[in-house]
Amino acid sequence: MSRTINMHVVHCSVSLYGNKDLIWKLHTGWGDEIFQPWDVKGFGWSDIGYHNVICNEFPTRESFDNKTPMLTHVGLLERGRPYDQKGAHAIEVNANSIGTCLIGDRQFHCNQLLRLYTLHKELEVQFGPLKLVGHYEVTESSKTCPNINMNWLQGWFEGYQIPQPVGRELRHARSTS
Repeated sequence: MSRTINMHVVHCSVSLYGNKDLIWKLHTGWGDEIFQPWDVKGFGWSDIGYHNVICNEFPTRESFDNKTPMLTHVGLLERGRPYDQKGAHAIEVNANSIGTCLIGDRQFHCNQLLRLYTLHKELEVQFGPLKLVGHYEVTESSKTCPNINMNWLQGWFEGYQIPQPVGRELRHARSTS
């Protein structure tokens, strides 16, 4: 790969439903009618700006409007832009980062956060140590995206290990460092 990756930027969709296809339509301008309630116009980009999208339980507007969650969708990782391509998610750091969007606004399902954790660890295996940051930490604007306390999230990522099965119980291993 021709670019150096040293940062993982977390975003949120600021929507209560969605998936990679809806985000792609927003970014490319092919789905303006989908976003009418938010009065959003497509950006006119050639591709989705994020490298990854982590879904919540409402992949479509219909599922959200009908209050029919798709629980198999929660935490689903959908690949967007290839990692070897510069992202279009945080202009200040696009060249050296991977961008991941959590579908949601201010509340995220625990499966989304667990998937973000495992994705981050997978990216560190592939690219080496990565600084985990929220979009608001790398942009000079009033953005609050991803609407998560990043100090808490970074601390949780540093101290958490995925529970390992032991017999019928799960043992939650904590790092001792």
